[in-house]
Amino acid sequence: MPKLLPALLLSAALSVSGATAFAQSLPFDSTFGVNGIANLDFLPAYNVIDLTTQRDGKILCLYGSSSYTYVIRLNADGSVDNTFMGGEGHKFYNPFPTEVPGVWQIGGKLCETNASLIKQTADNGILLTFRANINMKLKANGEVDASFGNSSPTNGQLNLSLGTAPQKADYIYDVHDAGEGGLYFASNTRALYAAPYDTVLIAKTTKNGQIATTYGTGGVKAIALDTNTFGYVNLARELAFAPNGKLVVTGHCYRRSHMANYQDVFVARYNLDGTPDATFGTGGVTFINIDNEDQTASNIAIGADGSVYISGITEKFLAGTRRYFTTHLTNTGLPDASFGTGGNVISTIPASAITWSEGATAVTSYGKVYKSCIYTVGFMDWRSEYFAYNAAGGANTQFAAGGIVNTTGHINNDNYEKPYRMYTQPDNKVLIMGAGNAHPLLMRINGDAAPVAVGQTADAGFKAWVSGDYAYVSGIAPGTQASAIITTIDGRILKTYNATMLAGNGTNMLSLPGGMAPGMYILSVQTETGKQQIKFVY
Repeated sequence: MPKLLPALLLSAALSVSGATAFAQSLPFDSTFGVNGIANLDFLPAYNVIDLTTQRDGKILCLYGSSSYTYVIRLNADGSVDNTFMGGEGHKFYNPFPTEVPGVWQIGGKLCETNASLIKQTADNGILLTFRANINMKLKANGEVDASFGNSSPTNGQLNLSLGTAPQKADYIYDVHDAGEGGLYFASNTRALYAAPYDTVLIAKTTKNGQIATTYGTGGVKAIALDTNTFGYVNLARELAFAPNGKLVVTGHCYRRSHMANYQDVFVARYNLDGTPDATFGTGGVTFINIDNEDQTASNIAIGADGSVYISGITEKFLAGTRRYFTTHLTNTGLPDASFGTGGNVISTIPASAITWSEGATAVTSYGKVYKSCIYTVGFMDWRSEYFAYNAAGGANTQFAAGGIVNTTGHINNDNYEKPYRMYTQPDNKVLIMGAGNAHPLLMRINGDAAPVAVGQTADAGFKAWVSGDYAYVSGIAPGTQASAIITTIDGRILKTYNATMLAGNGTNMLSLPGGMAPGMYILSVQTETGKQQIKFVY
């Protein structure tokens, strides 16, 4: 999960007129908001925190200010869902003169730009994480789920920050919901920017938020980034769970086999039990070294096939060269030779830039990559830049000429959206969150085309499709041998249907497996006459 810069960088202003001024510069989805922008102008200045989607297509946004934390639910078209919390705008404190339907208002500064998340849980709940000491769960309608957590500090809340260093969780980077297997929280042991840290933590609870005391030490497993494997002065910067629960960690280090001023990026993958994933890289670790420069990782994005995208900045200090990089590693941790040059794509930072940083990275199920970058060219003169690559790392010209969109900012940021979060919807459209002094906004751009049937045999002699919570198969002749499975996009089998369920008796209705997270899946049906594989969004 990409992290934000300190709140100091989130002090720029934004106006409605500014938002529409660059509306044609991005491939906006015209069915969303107004010309692709949901302008949340009823809110004042906020930090962009996180967003996710629910299975019904509704969008959850998490914002934070110096005094309040807000959860907003939008309909799929970008309008505020005023049925959230029964339309009452549930609150602990009320900062607004009147209640705002569809807005969950929490008094107190809970949100941390580097440690807050919002997640859809396997049972359709909503998990909110504000560092390690406050994790709370809402029911699907937005009410607090009082059965969750250890009632610390109140009902429905979980406090993970109970151990002692190095076993004490601090910032929560990501959460993996294993359904009946429980919840796993990825954390570190130090606050970002406070000092280098070289210990990653995985904390485990039951699905109801009870600490799994038999896991590790008091429910937490500590993973040391030892100097023999990673090199000396190593710093973990980003942690993200893959859909199958593998924990991907990236950061930078100085390897003993290189000159001391060569800072490389490492990417490590761990199993849920905290052991290195031996199928990834060498002993679970891969290093990224581009042109013998210094690399700093900023973002992790996980591809639909389990591959890993790492974005950041590569620079040679003495030469004064600074560039953006995006590296694609296969599911086995090897550089993808078909992506860019040796697995790397390099993009230039504008020569006029005084400060610069990466905002976010998103990847679609077909391997197209979108990334946002932020830079200044003068005092309070902020700009945003977007890059889009095809699956081979070349410029995605369907996105824009040359695959790049550079939105022009103005003094006082009145034409700037600060794109610090990007999220790929199951239909491959990409949501972009922005914030400024005036108010936040949410944008949606058209990514890949909607999924279609793939690998479909023309003479299969039957039909297969998915709608709602069911798969349907029709046209199988009585007595025909048949089989069907539901898999993830990377081939993990979720459910197998026996031949009896597919007996030739008209249209067969098959229940989809429970606990499916929002995303893309494959229905495969095999008979004596042919096979169909249908990609579908759940």
